[in-house]
Amino acid sequence: MVQACLVCSRVHKGSLAAQAAAANMDKPDKPSPSAKKHVRLQERRGSNVSLVLDMSSLGNVEPIQPVCTPRDITLKFLRTSSHVLRKQELQQHAQNLAQLQEEFSKIPPNFVSPEELEIPGRAFKDRYKTILPNPESRVCLRRAGSQKEDSYINANYITGYAGRPREYIATQGPMLNTVTDFWEMVWQEEAPLIVMITELQESKEKCVHYWPEKEGTYGPFTIHVQGVSESVEYVVRDLSIQLGKERRKVKHILFPSWPDQQTPESAKPLLHLVSKVEEALQTAASPGPIVVHCSLVWQLGPEAQNPSRKESQQTSPGVHPAQQDAGVAVDAVTAHTAVSVCLSCSAGIGRTGSFIATRIGCQQLQDKGEVDILGIVCRLRIDRGGMIQTSEQYQFLHHTLALYASQLPEGGGC
Repeated sequence: MVQACLVCSRVHKGSLAAQAAAANMDKPDKPSPSAKKHVRLQERRGSNVSLVLDMSSLGNVEPIQPVCTPRDITLKFLRTSSHVLRKQELQQHAQNLAQLQEEFSKIPPNFVSPEELEIPGRAFKDRYKTILPNPESRVCLRRAGSQKEDSYINANYITGYAGRPREYIATQGPMLNTVTDFWEMVWQEEAPLIVMITELQESKEKCVHYWPEKEGTYGPFTIHVQGVSESVEYVVRDLSIQLGKERRKVKHILFPSWPDQQTPESAKPLLHLVSKVEEALQTAASPGPIVVHCSLVWQLGPEAQNPSRKESQQTSPGVHPAQQDAGVAVDAVTAHTAVSVCLSCSAGIGRTGSFIATRIGCQQLQDKGEVDILGIVCRLRIDRGGMIQTSEQYQFLHHTLALYASQLPEGGGC
């Protein structure tokens, strides 16, 4: 009897356990506290899917290209742009003023922002706030001292024909407080020639009288005027510059034939200036750059902008009046003298750029029978921003070189 009760009790307990197990199977599982914590952590961290990298495929991935800055785009345009013109093509291209204006408008000016020239006291030595020397090619004065402000002058080295480095120096017209700096630059660079393409006084002061009538002292330099010769188009002065016991010869050419806000009535004076510069360089005693300076802006006069207004009865159809000039010497440009030139105007970019571009263009036409005026202007703007200031200057440059090309012998270059 007792055994039977024990058996019944075991069976009953077993059935209760089975029922409890069955009941638990019908109920959803409750997550444990640790499981809840794991889920929340997983939700915060995101998916637990692993990422596998196949290192063998990295060789097929293209490298990341650097982002081009506006400065990079500007320099690429200036370094690569070209429009080569044979002599006959030049004659035709020079007449298409709309195309020339469009071509010029696409050339980046490459001006310098003041932030690129963090030089204390620099602003007092700049004639114009917006016309600054490009840092990569600016002239630095060495004798003035070790301070940055002492070495500053608003001037740039300019590359010449066939990539000749530092063949010119383009600079602003000297101011009262920069005359000594100007002569220091002439001495330092051993410049044999100064080309001044401006009047001292036009609509307002463009340049101070930085040379004496006979003899004058500017800082440590003594300037002597040894001779003066005048013509209708320019005045040539033979100067000597002395520092201590050393004395050097410098030729100064004043070319006032480009009035402010206007242009020469013909291209002859500009080509005569180029020939005179070549003549002066033949007897130059030093190999330094040509220093050039001029005024800020000049533009084509009404007759030059519209040939039909004044010259229509005197010129053939499609011939610009500048191309009708005659008697311009072309042989003087063939020398390609290695001596450099120092040029200056008021800002050092307008007439200065036009003169340099004209001389380089003449040299190209002599050597190759073709000219790349677009490429010349772009190259100049790499060295000094804004060279050739206006589309009118760009047009006149084409007319001047078209005149020069028309007087070259048939068959190309020299």
